[in-house]
Amino acid sequence: MRERGSDTVQHDGNAASAFGVIDRLVQGSPDVVPSIQRELIDDGRDLGTTEAGKAVEQDLQKAKKKFQNEKKELEEQHAQALRDKYVALVDTLKEQRQQYNDKLRLNVQAQADLRIDWERLVHKKHKDIKNLEAKVKKMNEEKIALWELLLPLVSVGMISVGVITGDTGTTVSGD
Repeated sequence: MRERGSDTVQHDGNAASAFGVIDRLVQGSPDVVPSIQRELIDDGRDLGTTEAGKAVEQDLQKAKKKFQNEKKELEEQHAQALRDKYVALVDTLKEQRQQYNDKLRLNVQAQADLRIDWERLVHKKHKDIKNLEAKVKKMNEEKIALWELLLPLVSVGMISVGVITGDTGTTVSGD
């Protein structure tokens, strides 16, 4: 290939290396005509139909597909983030609902306890009233029994009784 005028040049994949390859071609033999120049001028083709144009188009399509894939991946990540946020929100709402249910349950229990305490208090007061009524009845019975004992003595004149009534009850005095 060298005998027929070919030369090799290394391209490192960066812009400086690409310019170096082009400079070498341009500075080389005047017989060297880049294929893009021949295709555009001699063949009258549009840039997009030249080999270089096709290569650029392929690179653009690859880049477009890459960006579309990256966009799709970002959209999926965004959707997942929204789902995760929704799940977190649902979990927070469930936790708050449980807290309110616990507070409600405690409130209902406190009301039930209060009702039970009230019923106990009413029952105790009824019992206290019955006990007091029983004591009053017993005292009245004792009073009647005492009068029954004193009455024969009063009737024979062994004792005299003065009865005073007032706010505090009945008083019996004897001589």
